[in-house]
Amino acid sequence: MITRKWKAMFARMAWVKPTGLQVGIGLGLVVFSFLYDLVWALYTHQSGDMATKISAYNANTFSTGPAVGGAAGFGASVFLALATAICAGIGEETLIRGALQPVIGILPAAFLHGILHAQFSNAPMLILQVSLWSCCMGIVKRFTNTTTTIIGHAGFNFVTTFLFAFNP
Repeated sequence: MITRKWKAMFARMAWVKPTGLQVGIGLGLVVFSFLYDLVWALYTHQSGDMATKISAYNANTFSTGPAVGGAAGFGASVFLALATAICAGIGEETLIRGALQPVIGILPAAFLHGILHAQFSNAPMLILQVSLWSCCMGIVKRFTNTTTTIIGHAGFNFVTTFLFAFNP
């Protein structure tokens, strides 16, 4: 069993205090992720019933229950979005980019990240979508650090989860 002190662990995972430029790159990744997702959304709407399957999955996964007026409550939506951003954004980036990518490389780590999203088994093309997106994040991590990709991933997850959950 390998043990490390906290400082060594953060260094190994490339968790560092981001510079202003890295924060900007992270926020740029949020925008990039939305544009990338838009391209795939346009594709899925041309592909039979794939968009219907994805919508059904998202509606069931990101539901916070009924609220006044039929829309989910604002507070519950923010809580769900924060939980998703923290768990998925920080957790996946730490595992994939921080721990695995330095050992196995960008492509295998990106493929494993896609497989982690096997909940999309109704639409396997989305596993490819996540894997390709993950390659982009891996390249950014290669030239910056894990913290930068955490900003991008967590930011994207926060906004999209909030929009799915609140959906007034």
